[in-house]
Amino acid sequence: MYKIVFSVCFLFLLVFSCKSKREKQKSEKNTVADTAKFYPIDQFVKEQIQQVDLGDYTIRKTFTKDAKQSNETIDKDAFLSEAGIVVSLAKEFTQHKELYKESVFHDLSTASYTINYTALDATSPIQRVDVLLSEETNIIKRLFIRELVYMNGEKAFRQISWIANRSFQLSSPINNNDKLMDEQVVISWDKANK
Repeated sequence: MYKIVFSVCFLFLLVFSCKSKREKQKSEKNTVADTAKFYPIDQFVKEQIQQVDLGDYTIRKTFTKDAKQSNETIDKDAFLSEAGIVVSLAKEFTQHKELYKESVFHDLSTASYTINYTALDATSPIQRVDVLLSEETNIIKRLFIRELVYMNGEKAFRQISWIANRSFQLSSPINNNDKLMDEQVVISWDKANK
């Protein structure tokens, strides 16, 4: 009788411990997937801005509209104002990342990973985010954001491109006498010469 009771208790403990271990492993996998799913682009943009704000950089702005180009050196306040557009888009994406589908591509020729986030809804303000990561460091080399805007009732797209530690570009549609045109703003920074 004791052998039967002991055997039943032993089997019960064995089954319970195996089930508990499987549930724990499944839970750990879900936790990793949830925290690793989307690259924190808002954090990347903030760190890049902070680097320029705290560093000794010469900041240049190149403005192109209707094939005419102008160049000027800007101060950090103007830099922060221009970069604010990218900060708000990166924050918007991070807050609503459940609205995007992720895909990853490993490019051996450039030794990088490309992570694509595509909007599940064709009317989402941010339609696409592409992140190009270094294969060695998993640090962003380039960031691309495609934002849906409406001009004169027509769909148009603003393109944002950020090259790590170097520059960012805003390519925006504008209304010029009821004709859509693009204007480009490139903000670049270099260590100041002393």
